[in-house]
Amino acid sequence: MRVLQVQAASRRLMSLPHGEASRGRYRPPADFSGEGRVCYNFLFVNEPKQARKYLISGAVQGVGYRYFTQRAAARMKVGGYVKNLRDGRVEVFVIGTPQQHRELRTLLERGPRFSSVTEVREEAASPDPQYETEFVIGYND
Repeated sequence: MRVLQVQAASRRLMSLPHGEASRGRYRPPADFSGEGRVCYNFLFVNEPKQARKYLISGAVQGVGYRYFTQRAAARMKVGGYVKNLRDGRVEVFVIGTPQQHRELRTLLERGPRFSSVTEVREEAASPDPQYETEFVIGYND
């Protein structure tokens, strides 16, 4: 059974069966005063993480592509790295959920302002525990 975690303004973390919160059956704790705004953060606890490698071609070096990717990855809270390759492409390694991969790929296809992306090739990769929690800019070997 999938479980959602709900965090209310009372800062209490609660687990609910999947679907209960989305059907409006969640009620705040009895000791919650109701003052201020209530903010719910829904996290899928069992969301599987995958490792993917993206190879981006086009005018993607010297235009801030690595920094653009690092900022996007930090906002999305994914781990991995981005680095320039000697052949003019950029390599991006990402560990995240399928949804995070879809969102990041969309951003990679767009790129920063002065880039011109011609191709984004995606392939499966094996997870590297070194990049589970942080996203870094790598440099050529």
